[in-house]
Amino acid sequence: MKAPYAWFYCAPDIDNFQTFLNYLVHSLKNLNAEFGEKSLELASSLSDLISKDEENSINAVIATFVNEFTSVFEKDEYLVIDDLHNLGSPSWLSSAFNNLVESFPANLHIIITSRTTPDFNTAKLSAKRNLLRIESGDLNFDPEETEKLLNEIYGISHSRDDLNVLEDRIEG
Repeated sequence: MKAPYAWFYCAPDIDNFQTFLNYLVHSLKNLNAEFGEKSLELASSLSDLISKDEENSINAVIATFVNEFTSVFEKDEYLVIDDLHNLGSPSWLSSAFNNLVESFPANLHIIITSRTTPDFNTAKLSAKRNLLRIESGDLNFDPEETEKLLNEIYGISHSRDDLNVLEDRIEG
């Protein structure tokens, strides 16, 4: 059975919470078109206030987002947030994720890809064993795996020096 998922690519031009939320909601709308209107409406009504009282405004929007999510989605849903590092580390992003982590819906599973470690609190997720971190070192091939790949999959003949050069160039 294929799990339902939505994909959200973090383009480098996303520079505020309102735009981030808009993209996030529209990604999830691909799973259920009824989702997100209340969240977007509240964020729009608070747009001027967000710059003055970022923490409380974002908290209110995230609370609405979570309530709306739990009322619209009954089954497990997966959201891939791709290239989060493109957004940098603005305070609104940390605030949004920290608030989301506080009231995380049990049926929402978020997969984040990033070249840097996100700047929000993941300790609570780790403590509840709700966080799996796969870092680049975990994905690297060791020399034996590289040799097996070249021999068995690609059928490429090579010397030990070739393997060493390859290992140095691609760093695993």
